[in-house]
Amino acid sequence: MSGQTARVKRLARIGSWIGPPIGMSIAYTVLALTSDTDNTGKAWMAIGFGFVLVLWLVFRIAVEGAGISRALALGDSDKLLAIADQQLARRPGDSRYLVYKALAHEMRGERAEAAAAIADARPENDPLALLAASVRVSLAADANDLAGARKLVDEQLEPLAARVDRRLQITSHHHAHIARARLFAAEGRTDEARAELRRVSDDIRAGAALRDRAKALAAKL
Repeated sequence: MSGQTARVKRLARIGSWIGPPIGMSIAYTVLALTSDTDNTGKAWMAIGFGFVLVLWLVFRIAVEGAGISRALALGDSDKLLAIADQQLARRPGDSRYLVYKALAHEMRGERAEAAAAIADARPENDPLALLAASVRVSLAADANDLAGARKLVDEQLEPLAARVDRRLQITSHHHAHIARARLFAAEGRTDEARAELRRVSDDIRAGAALRDRAKALAAKL
């Protein structure tokens, strides 16, 4: 039943992409055939249809991008994982969604799944690479690999954090703060860990779920 449900959902997703353009093409074809105009007028109709099709594609791409950005900003691991799995089914190996999948699993405490996803991720930009580094640091700290976690912080996380603009990519920094806090806590540097977590829990730009996670981690220190 689960396999059948997955196929139905896949067909529904495909239909949502190709259905409207097919409907629009039929409408424009009928309009061209029934309109009292010459070939020049029909050519302009075809150009108009091309513009409409481009706008439709831009709209769909923008909607997908907004969904992942919102889930990431809110710290909604369920939504983040659902979108990542959906996109990876269409584009296996896409590093963007491997990072989002790993982050979602890490936030849910599913360390093995997070490690499997992040292992094949090769982020193509600094904000995404900062998220990936944050996941790797948190996983290493949780596994009590303090030397490995410290090396990741010094060689990856801190250089990336210095390059990523906090004003434009604050969510990546929020996850970096949490990763640092995980390492500091494992190293016994409790005050520094709490300070990192406060930079998330006290920041109104962080989503409610992300702030709650920071507070929950601070309560365990």
